[in-house]
Amino acid sequence: MQEVIFELFLNQSVDSNGNPREDDFDLAQGVFHKLISADFSHRIIRNYPSDIKIFPRIKYQYWKKENEWPVVQIGPGLLTVNDTEKNYEWDNYYDLILSTIDKLLDSYSNQININRISLRYIDAVDLDFKSSNEKLEFINQNFKINLINNFSLEPAKLSRININQTYTLPDSSNVNFTISDGKSKNNKSAVVWQSQVLNSNVKSTEDIKTWLNMAHSITHDLFTKTIKDEFYEQFK
Repeated sequence: MQEVIFELFLNQSVDSNGNPREDDFDLAQGVFHKLISADFSHRIIRNYPSDIKIFPRIKYQYWKKENEWPVVQIGPGLLTVNDTEKNYEWDNYYDLILSTIDKLLDSYSNQININRISLRYIDAVDLDFKSSNEKLEFINQNFKINLINNFSLEPAKLSRININQTYTLPDSSNVNFTISDGKSKNNKSAVVWQSQVLNSNVKSTEDIKTWLNMAHSITHDLFTKTIKDEFYEQFK
């Protein structure tokens, strides 16, 4: 696993022109800072030009120490909790998500309005790939997917790969599975695959608790069921 990301998006108020507003954010962020800084004391502020009003966006990052994962990020309309494989354990990560949501709820004077939540796992393999054709061959050898182009566009050469599949669960959550060209965390040419579950109907903390465990189970199944046994053995 390269990274796991939980995201919570808020519905935001808009001005007379239909543009998102952040009226409550600055005050809420001040409270959030006090609540989280005991455990995440290293704060980074991402500055944007004052005339840019693009929401949701990350404005503050909270690390335990400089560059020490996990990291909690917050901004107008958005909260994320990110971790990497180095210290990752689901139970600890799950508890961190829930405690961070509690802090977010306590930071706003009014009840927040959740738009959607998402849990996403990013995995990558870099093997000094020389071309996208090599990556395509790697995908066919190691994933339970057969992707064959029965045509040629010579002299054009394959330069990008992007495979997307979306599934819908009984609770209306969407599951997105993608395989693409990309970069590993070492900034090397890589095959990157992502498993993401999204839901736009979960509103309460109790619902989020149940949904998180379900989403984690789905992403785990995707990981084990989409790659071949020999390849899976490398991750044990």
